[in-house]
Amino acid sequence: MSPRSSRPSAGEPAPEPPEPGDEIAAIFDGMLRHARELLAVRSPLDAELIVSEILGTWWGRRAADGDVEEVVGEALVAHAARTGSPAALALLTGITCLGTRGQAARAERAALDLMDRGVARPIWADRVGMVEPRECYVSRDVYGDQESVICIFDYPSAEPASHGPGSAAASQPRPTGAPATHGQHSDAPTTAPASATQPSGPAASHAPSSGPAGSQAQPGGPAAAHAQSGGPAAAHAQSGGPAAAHAQSGGPTAGRASSGGPTAAHAQPGGSAVSQAASGEAARAQGGGHAGDASAEGVRARGTDRHALVVLVDRTKPGVVGPRLPGERPPACGTVRDAWVSSRIDRLLDHCRREAAANPLMRFEEIEPRDARALLQRCLDQANEEPDAPVDENFASYHAFVRHRVRALPTGGRAPQPAVHGPDQRATLATRFLASKEAADLSDTAAAIRCVDRIIDYGCTHDFGRPLRVSPVKCEMFLLDWLPRKVLLSQAEQEAVPHVLAAWVRWAGRRTGLPDEAVRATLDAVWDATAKFADAYRDPSAFGLDRELVDRLLPDGDLEALPRRAFALPFLSGRHRVSGRHGTIDLSELDPSDPADRRVLLELEHPGAPEEHLEAHERLADRLWRGDPPQLWETAQALLDVGFERHEVLHRLMAVLDRTGHDPRALRAGLRILRHEPPPG
Repeated sequence: MSPRSSRPSAGEPAPEPPEPGDEIAAIFDGMLRHARELLAVRSPLDAELIVSEILGTWWGRRAADGDVEEVVGEALVAHAARTGSPAALALLTGITCLGTRGQAARAERAALDLMDRGVARPIWADRVGMVEPRECYVSRDVYGDQESVICIFDYPSAEPASHGPGSAAASQPRPTGAPATHGQHSDAPTTAPASATQPSGPAASHAPSSGPAGSQAQPGGPAAAHAQSGGPAAAHAQSGGPAAAHAQSGGPTAGRASSGGPTAAHAQPGGSAVSQAASGEAARAQGGGHAGDASAEGVRARGTDRHALVVLVDRTKPGVVGPRLPGERPPACGTVRDAWVSSRIDRLLDHCRREAAANPLMRFEEIEPRDARALLQRCLDQANEEPDAPVDENFASYHAFVRHRVRALPTGGRAPQPAVHGPDQRATLATRFLASKEAADLSDTAAAIRCVDRIIDYGCTHDFGRPLRVSPVKCEMFLLDWLPRKVLLSQAEQEAVPHVLAAWVRWAGRRTGLPDEAVRATLDAVWDATAKFADAYRDPSAFGLDRELVDRLLPDGDLEALPRRAFALPFLSGRHRVSGRHGTIDLSELDPSDPADRRVLLELEHPGAPEEHLEAHERLADRLWRGDPPQLWETAQALLDVGFERHEVLHRLMAVLDRTGHDPRALRAGLRILRHEPPPG
């Protein structure tokens, strides 16, 4: 999902979303009740975490009639504007910082209107928009599987020191059960109930739980101590990493004074018009004024409310490296899996430095903030675009906060780019490996050559141009996931591939200087996976499929392509008479990978069809054959699952291709909408 919003033309206000139905309005009212917590907090950081949690309610979901950020997010903004309560104004103020561009623009207009009408603003509003980035660091494992990017921010401005008689907090009753402060320092007592002082979500004490990389079984790792709480790299790490310090620190706001600093929607000092207007009112106020004004005497310099955003980047499943269409972005080096906030920065950094010094499988270094932005923005985009992204269960609550903080980092950095290995380079790698001492014991040379070609292709295409990178996770994914899905292996290759992979691990580890501990751990993972490989790999012939027919559909050995190619070209056998031609054609002699033969097959399936219609079928069959884009076959499967017939599915896909032309983003958006079409009948 990409958080883009349509924009009106210059000088033309965007139309307001229609009023929601009763059921949706009730959901929005529940969100506004949640937003009452914003009236009880004094720290803009705490407020941002609450707003991010609300905005994360729909992140990762799909709307049948458009972008969910517009369909739901902008409708919530309009509902809050109509409600007009102090909680609604507080939520709108937060959305000007953390929302998408469309949401922020609408929220800013609505918030200014409510302030003009005298609605009490939150006490933290006058400092929203002042966040400034400081230094950035990265903690990574030596394998290159995962890295935790640590970005430090602060709020170098003043804030109201107390609730004066004209402040929002003083003029508004505290919501029932709401805490006096949110994320309050442990030595600041409160009589609020535990359920109020410890709300769920990112503003609460957060110990991440159950994540997508729980099967990673290797020591060290940037998310190490998540092992204690089932985090995104639980078994991947036994000790260390930023998550360890996070788990010990008591959550994202532990140890932070109850006062804090603002964040900005557009990450610019000075913030939005809402914050500027609020700040101007506070500076002018000398007591009195409308409800929500802060007295000048109440403004004093406070601490910077320094905090660290820690983002876990998973680099085991980067974007596919290959030819791109005009306008298509380069592949991402990885994807965001988890994020959290900590105010105990010194403890966090000390822990990472100590672990890097003591653990040979860990590295820790400072990086340029602009490079951190380039890396995180691309990986966040990848998580946004992935359907059902395998993120930590709490990540949605942090998504808007992460998006805002990434925008706050300076521009000008360069995201990691994949190394491109042409056929000659790949052949050179294979030759050097086969001539090495590590490959000397491989008995079946012919099978070894074919297997090492697969290993190199996987690293170049599916591991961001890193064929020499080896790790326990990568080897398990290669043997137990990629090969069984993607590659048609002979019996000799099935028997040889684990041994070739083990030899490759030893050779590549020596070439790249991987520590001995890491090589041993990777070899252990290879032999553990070998025992499961026989069950994971299923030769199509075992299911009764004719091997000759499979070979015709898979001349490239791409096992994953078998169902979609059979769907596109189901008639490949028998003798048929062709209209307008003498005699018959033996379909078993046609090559479905050849465009000319493919055209004949389509003519046989659609006798008498006009030229334009046949060309549309050709375009679709070519894309299905190549799997470009992957969403095409995914959409076809979704339509088949709900009851559409094959021919109707083909025509619906052809219609989307005709509408979107050569625009890859428009095509993916059109397919996403098509997937949610109601069942027939």
